[in-house]
Amino acid sequence: MSSKGKVLITPALRGDKPGKFAWVKKDRLHVDHGYQRNIINAHRVNRIAKDWSWATCGVLTAVPREGRDSKEYWVIDGQQRLSAAKKISSINSLPVMIFELDAKTREAMCFVEVNTERQAVSSMDVFRARLFARDEHAVAIDEMVRQSGYRLFGGGSSTTGGFSSIAFLYRQYAQDSERTTRAWDLATKTMDGASLSQSTTVALFYLFQFLEEIVCPTASKWSAIQRKLFAMGPKGVVQAVHQAVAFYGKTGPSIYAAGLVQAINKKVTQHNRLPNPADGELLKRRNPQAAELFVD
Repeated sequence: MSSKGKVLITPALRGDKPGKFAWVKKDRLHVDHGYQRNIINAHRVNRIAKDWSWATCGVLTAVPREGRDSKEYWVIDGQQRLSAAKKISSINSLPVMIFELDAKTREAMCFVEVNTERQAVSSMDVFRARLFARDEHAVAIDEMVRQSGYRLFGGGSSTTGGFSSIAFLYRQYAQDSERTTRAWDLATKTMDGASLSQSTTVALFYLFQFLEEIVCPTASKWSAIQRKLFAMGPKGVVQAVHQAVAFYGKTGPSIYAAGLVQAINKKVTQHNRLPNPADGELLKRRNPQAAELFVD
């Protein structure tokens, strides 16, 4: 214990030495697929390359190995950033912290430790950062949520008026802001101030999209559907979603929405009943192009 009463931690002696920083040519940086994943997220790599930022790239972590003519470096943290940089002809070298390790097995353990000890950034933290940066979608979503009387927060959504499915809402808004605004209006009016869980939010959004793209109801039928939803209330909506999951034995947007449709169809004549959102073949027959939007 130090003189100030603070507990000092003695690290395990692993033989590690402080790393050295260097700019390394990208063609001398490699990935050992013996202990790293072989499948790269191509979409993410392309996005990194398209929106390349040196600040976001930061510093890669690598270890040296002797090559035929010179030292080669094997990346243990930064595989996707390296893959992105290799797509950009103007980038010749990357910033790297180089650590001397005594064996490939130690490399592998460092890879595991780097990827398991690092705390993932929550979707709410990402949204707050976007909001701080005045991202146009984030600003619009924040205003939309506030005007509806709901509030954003991380973690679960057990508090009345709470909403935490921000990653889902952001994706929906980025794809179609107008439809998302209408779907949000339906969802919040249906839940009437009760918390919006992930499954409830997805159910109501999917139902809205299903009605607009597949069913295309008349104005009077839209009003009748809304009245049925509002009459169900928050508890009825949650119960309908849970019952659908129990009946089908699985989860997913179409399953959640199928529960709502089943509840809406109660005491409705056969002619006026809504089709089942979980019936993929029916969707393809009615609107093949729109049906692609409803893949779980």
